[in-house]
Amino acid sequence: MSIDKYELDITGATTAYLRLLTYSRDLRKTRSVPLNTVMGAYKGPYVVFDFDLNDVLVGIEIVGDDEPEEDHASRSNEPG
Repeated sequence: MSIDKYELDITGATTAYLRLLTYSRDLRKTRSVPLNTVMGAYKGPYVVFDFDLNDVLVGIEIVGDDEPEEDHASRSNEPG
């Protein structure tokens, strides 16, 4: 795949947001789905999947374990 189909933003020391550019560039999203709600026994960094108005995956946020806990909720509501 071509590198121009993705955009990676390093948003903190252990935090990143991967924006998928293969869809419409309309970045409005209707919902964020944390990975731990899909896989209850998941162990690893905090991961959130962001979907747009058409239920197309538009971004993936990865938050390292050493990031402050309160940042998880506020970041998961942002489009990146």
